[in-house]
Amino acid sequence: MSATETMQKLENIPKRRSTIWQVSNTFNCSIVGTCLPRTHLRRISRKKIFAIDGQSSDYEIHQALANVISDRNLQSRALNKFLDTVHRTAIRRYSFFVTEEEILRQWDEDVKKAEIAGAYWAILTHPATNHDLAMRVYGECHMLSFDYFTDSNKQARKVKDLANRLSSLEKRYATQKEQWQSEKTQFTEKLAQQEYNYDQIHTLEAQNKLLTKTNEALLLKLSQDSVQNEIERLSSELLAKEKKEQQLNQKLKTMNVELKRKDRDIVIFKETIAECNIQFGRMKEQLEEQQEEIRHLEEAMLLEPNHRVMCENCDDSEQLTCLGADLGGKTVLYVGGLHKMIPRYKELVERQGGVFLHHDGGKEKSQHVLTHMLGCADAVFCPIDCNSHDACKRVKKVCKKNSKPFVMMRSSGLSSFAKGIKAIIQ
Repeated sequence: MSATETMQKLENIPKRRSTIWQVSNTFNCSIVGTCLPRTHLRRISRKKIFAIDGQSSDYEIHQALANVISDRNLQSRALNKFLDTVHRTAIRRYSFFVTEEEILRQWDEDVKKAEIAGAYWAILTHPATNHDLAMRVYGECHMLSFDYFTDSNKQARKVKDLANRLSSLEKRYATQKEQWQSEKTQFTEKLAQQEYNYDQIHTLEAQNKLLTKTNEALLLKLSQDSVQNEIERLSSELLAKEKKEQQLNQKLKTMNVELKRKDRDIVIFKETIAECNIQFGRMKEQLEEQQEEIRHLEEAMLLEPNHRVMCENCDDSEQLTCLGADLGGKTVLYVGGLHKMIPRYKELVERQGGVFLHHDGGKEKSQHVLTHMLGCADAVFCPIDCNSHDACKRVKKVCKKNSKPFVMMRSSGLSSFAKGIKAIIQ
């Protein structure tokens, strides 16, 4: 295109951006649905100027707002101002473009970065936007909503499958543990019986020694001169005791055989317990692997470019981004946490339009540096599972003194961080 044609085209472009009531009615529903996440819908519905019932559903709020923006009135002007404020970064970015090619090139980049809400509003109200350009962007945005819905369903099915597998492993582990406890109880009872048998054997051996000594004493007495009757009496007693001794010896042999058999049973029980311990260890490792796999899947879902982070009020049937670029350039300081997760923390904050700072809580960096970084931060996050107690107290004290948002997280995982960001945005 020549310089003359470019100048003529620039002269034909309006100097001011379009307002929401100047945009074609065809795009009313898509503007409210794409450019206003549910949190913003709820915030707007509480304004008296819109006169929306507080018990209205998200869809009813959406429909009410889409119906009032066709004409210029107090409500459409308020909504136009709100959209300009929320998406001022995107509006400023597109204000430097004057040709359709430049606008479409920036639109493609914003789609890749999942920054669609602000870009859509900036293009529909851009002075250089004509009906064909608006319809093209509207069509791509419409088809992207189906892609995001499909991807979200796939991720939900994966998480559900992993949860079912984890539940199955937990049930198997509980069954194995119960069986092992039962076998342990039986082994304990048999071991107590064996100890009792040992005591009986020792008692019989003591009795046998006593009888032997008595027999020796009697033989010594018989070696002396005595009357024949005493000899016969003692002989009879000796025979009786010898018979009893034989019975005891036979019983002792029987008990020794039983004792050997019990010893073999004890060895078998010990081997069984060892095998159960090995199986228990394997199942515990499998359980840990499944939990680790679920944690990585959650992190992957949070960091995936097309993934949507949903708020607590979001319905699965709607695919609206609850965070978007709402940090608006705020500086987020993360104190402590896992070193290997720092790049992911940074990526999550920057993807939400914020600036990320990190301090390790005093492991290597000085506490004076932490005080300085707290002064530069707009919001502070502190996980209690990977942090020193002193660092947590210092951060909490400074944040309270300076009235800064402070989020104490139970876990250093990425999902906990995402929920914390959602809390300060709301």
